Parts: sequence; C-alpha cells; structure tokens
Amino acid sequence: MNKIIYRLLSAALVVSLAAGIPFRAHAAASVYYVSPAGSDANAGTLSAPFKTIQKAASRAVAGDTIILLAGKYSGVNTVTLKGTTAAPLILLGNGAVFDGGSLVLKNSEWLIVQGLTFRNAVDQITVLSSHYVIFRNNVFDFSHAGILVKEYSSHLLIENNEFFQTCAQGKTWSQLKGSACEGGAVYASSYGGGSYHIRNNWVHDAFNGFLFTDDTAGQWMNSNIFIFGNRFERVADDPVEPEGDSFNFHVYNNTMTDTHRLVSLTTKGVGPIFIYNNVQITRGNPTGEASRLNSAFKVDLSKGYANGVWIFNNTIVGNAAANFYAYDMLSRKVATPWTVRNNVYLTALKAFSKTPSGGSFDYDISKAAFGVTEPNGKVADPLLAADGSLLSNSPAIGKSSAISIPKWFSSSSVVNAGSNLGAFQTIPTPVWVAPPDYPASKIPANVAGWPDAFSNLGATRMRALSEPQVQATLAVTETPPPAAAPLATETPVQPALIETVAAETETAASTAAPTETALSPAPLDPVASTPEPPTPQPASEVVYDDAAFSYSGVWYDVAEPQAYQGAYKQAVGKDSVALFSFNGTSFTLSYTLDPSFGGVEIYVDDVLAGTVNQNGDPAFQQKWDLPAPLAQGSHTLKLVFAENGVGSVDAVTVR
Repeated sequence: MNKIIYRLLSAALVVSLAAGIPFRAHAAASVYYVSPAGSDANAGTLSAPFKTIQKAASRAVAGDTIILLAGKYSGVNTVTLKGTTAAPLILLGNGAVFDGGSLVLKNSEWLIVQGLTFRNAVDQITVLSSHYVIFRNNVFDFSHAGILVKEYSSHLLIENNEFFQTCAQGKTWSQLKGSACEGGAVYASSYGGGSYHIRNNWVHDAFNGFLFTDDTAGQWMNSNIFIFGNRFERVADDPVEPEGDSFNFHVYNNTMTDTHRLVSLTTKGVGPIFIYNNVQITRGNPTGEASRLNSAFKVDLSKGYANGVWIFNNTIVGNAAANFYAYDMLSRKVATPWTVRNNVYLTALKAFSKTPSGGSFDYDISKAAFGVTEPNGKVADPLLAADGSLLSNSPAIGKSSAISIPKWFSSSSVVNAGSNLGAFQTIPTPVWVAPPDYPASKIPANVAGWPDAFSNLGATRMRALSEPQVQATLAVTETPPPAAAPLATETPVQPALIETVAAETETAASTAAPTETALSPAPLDPVASTPEPPTPQPASEVVYDDAAFSYSGVWYDVAEPQAYQGAYKQAVGKDSVALFSFNGTSFTLSYTLDPSFGGVEIYVDDVLAGTVNQNGDPAFQQKWDLPAPLAQGSHTLKLVFAENGVGSVDAVTVR
C-alpha cells in the first residue's frame, strides 16, 4: 500500500518530569528482528531474523527494541511486552503489514508501538489489562476497531496515527449502521480504564471515530479522556461519542471537515463532559442520505450526565448543508446541568432543532434563529474566514462571557470576559482528576508527567537506534498519495521516526512547559515558544536546525523523517513570526511544502527580501536562496506567515 501518515501530525516535545519519577535517556540493550521469511530457530538479528513476534517477545526485556521487517503478518499475535518508565520497550514496524492479522497486547506496560500497518482484520490492535502504552504513527484500515481497549487498560497515548475504512467508502449511513463496518477507530469498551490522550490523529472516510461505550452493565468507567488536535474528515456518523460512565471527558481543539456530527451526547453517564475549541465545517451530506439531518451535536440528556455537560467556544459551520442544525435535540428533556457559552453558529436551519426544557444558553452568535432564549446572544452573520476564524469586522469579536470551572482545568478561570466568540481562544490545560471508586487493584496510579515525559523519552530512544545496521533498516523514501486515496498497492507504509530536540536528559529536564499562547483548532499539539537563541558565529557554511530560531505566535513541532534532522516547525496562526540572528553574507532557507500551507514573507534586517509560496504537494527540504549578498556582519532573518498563518521552518544554511 502507498499510504502515509497525514502530514499535519506532530510528536509531543514537552517534558514534564515529576520528582522521583526516573524518566531518563536509556540506550537499547538489544535489537531483535522479525520477518515473515525468518525462522524462530534464528538468532533474531538483521541477517537472521525470527519468524514470529511471539519469539521476539519471549526474548525482549525492558529497554529492548523489536523491529518487524517488511512483509505480511497474519494470524492473531498475542504478546506480553513490559518495559519500565526509564527503559521503554519498543515494537517498531519497518514495512510490516498486518494483512488479515492482528496484534493483542496482554498485561503489557511501558511500551511503544510504532510504524505498523493494519488491514483486513475485525479488531486490529486489542489492548487487554495493559498500561502506559504509546501507539504512534500507525495506519489502520479498520472494520470494527482500529484499537480496541478492554479489561481495565489505562494510560494510553494514541497519537499521529491514520484511521480509515475501505469498507465504508461509497456507502450511506443506513447501509453502514448495524453492519460489520460499524465500530470505531478507537473503541474503548467494557471495563475501559481510561487516562487516554488521543491526539494528532487523522480519521477519515469512516463511520465512527472515537467511541466509548457501555457494553457490560456495571463496568468501570473510561475516565480522564483527552481528545485533542485530531483531524476528522468525511465521518458518516460520530467523530466522538462519550457513552455511559465517561468521567472527566474533554474534546477540544479538533477539526471536523464534512462530518455528520462533532459529538453525540445521548446516554446516561457520570461526566462531566467538556467540548470546546473545536471547528466543524460541513459542506455537504456526509451520510449520503439527503433526508438525514446533520448537526454538530446529537443531544438526548433526558437520562443525564450527573456532573454536567459544558459546550463552549466552538465554531460550527453548516450553512452549505441544507439540513444542518447546531443541536439535533432527540429529546427536549434535560436532566443534567448543561451550560452552553460563546459558540459561533453558521447553520442552514436554526441552532436548536427543538427548544430544550433545561440548560443555560447565552453569549452565542448565530446567523439563523437560536430556537432558545439567549439574553446576551446575538443573531447576526458572524463573518468567518474559510477556516472558521473571525474576520476583523466580525460582530463576534470581544463578546465572550467569562467562564469559570473549578477542579477540571489547570486554572479555574477558563475563558476571560470580553475575549472573542468561537474556537480560536486560549483555554487552560485540562487536568487529570482522581475518579470515584478508582479500582486500584486493576489500574495503576497516575504517574505525574504522563504522557509527555514518557513520549519524549521514547522519541529519544528512537534516536538512540543509531547503529548502522539499524539505520539501514529504517531508511525510507515515501511518496505521498492524494488525500483520502483508498488502498491500492501492496507497498507497505513506512514508519515516520520521531526525533526530539531533547536528546539528553539534561536538555529534556529543562524543556519549558506549554505556554498559554492562542490555540488554533488544527490537528497538532502545541509546544512552548523557543527562547531567543545566541547569535551563531561566522562559518564558511553552517546548517542550523529550526530549533535555532525564536518564535512568536502558535508553533508546533512536526516529526517527519524527510525533513532536516527528522522534524520541522509549523506555524498555525495569523502573523506567526520566526526570527534568526546570524553572522554571514548569505543564506538558504529550507522549508516544507504542504497543501494547507500559504505564503511567507522573508525579511532581512527588517527589509523585505522576497516571498515564498509553501502551498503544494507534500515535499521536504525545499530551498530558497537569498538573491543578493549581504555585507559581512550580524543580520536578522525574519519570517512572517501573514497569508493564512500556516507554514513551515525546517533549517537555514548560513555562508
């Protein structure tokens, strides 16, 4: 298959170390290789690989790496893989395709699963009684579930994956409902343990996205769920569905394009449920059925979420879909605290399909009638740009109500009075909260620093795979297909190896926590602004990575093996700026092309030297040369992303 991870994905590069928790760099003790053409009588080396994953798992200990070489893997592969906080165990795919095969992780912990491709299996990865596991840069062409979570499994980081369903393509909602294709990209079922961070994934051409359900009466809950920075495209039913006993459930900073819903809220549960900072833009009818209503929220709160539902600072655009409400009220009855604030609605029909019997609604803006009473709401065209952001003359600017929510966020002051309506706002980080009746015998205690400290350590471990024979195995060349192209060939996807700017423990420990810069609802995870670097010293020709720049605005690290040193910086926000001071007479700027990027203005010593259009088919390490030499001495390079606020910085070569 010729499918790759969607390019707007990133590795979390922020480290939050808890005192006494031994997150530190650890070199891999052993590397074991597996190949469908190998033999379990072999030594497990690159030249003599094992045949089965189970054989490698029987040898691997904390700190080891298992590399699955190119080929088709079949059958149900059940393994137990245990690393430690200081020495994660890594299961790494290098062209490995589970074609009709599946992976079952049982009693596993402190593990990273990366770079695998799955297709033609009902449940592709099943997680049983496992904890502190990262699933990163995998591809799932799933039917029932891409990742199925059961048996109290907890503390999962699911990031930078691609999920889609070949079985769903070309089918209507009615044809998919109740079929073998109905399931979820991530499906947390009976006795889900929770503490899931699901971020920066691409879910497209599927029936459901992330589903948390009540399959067994009296099961324990999916608690502390953080779903953010994901991109959903052409989802025929629900991108996110928090059913039943979901506790401290956050859906934020996601982008939904041509999806049937944003979130479905239709069962009795614990809550609270928080939905904020999301953008949904639905132009047509993702269900394939002209008579079926589309909406941002499918709502039946007649049974209630005991700790309440909050929906605030979202931007909902459905005016191009003739049958689109913001809220499809399946029942008028509201038996739960329900607060709606500061949202932007641009819908074909009125905001609420029916007037709810309860709830608090205010300070929203809607071009169509609300259908509810909002004392400070405004019925007016919010005047939006194509990405859902407010134009400079929008009546939604400066109209937000203050929102205070204790306990569930890093600051109880969640939204300031007088900020803008809609999704493009600064929101404090949500926090882990100890749930009621925590089954300590089944689920380990929450480790402070999870998931970013461990994620960063695991990424550094990838860099530690520096032996020549390993690097030769992992060298890849990717040719990206058109977006959302179906599976077509037998060429397997290759892993995008994550690298970090914190290669050593000392560097990792000093990495700053995320700043409260404005978050844009794009499928990326924010990182702290890089501090002002020292001025580089003169050299005949020196290449500086993107870490040598200082940044203002909203920036993200994007892991990409074809970029310089395996990653580049991406701007997401109007007028983002990158600065670089240097001594020299010339330079060459390296950048990334992407269909979502725009133009960048290049200034030298505050004089416009040129512009670069970074919009195009994905391509890496593209070059722009300064057209005329400079006088020898100190200079400042400034990049201004003024067109649409989206673009890249990879490296700069100074002469």
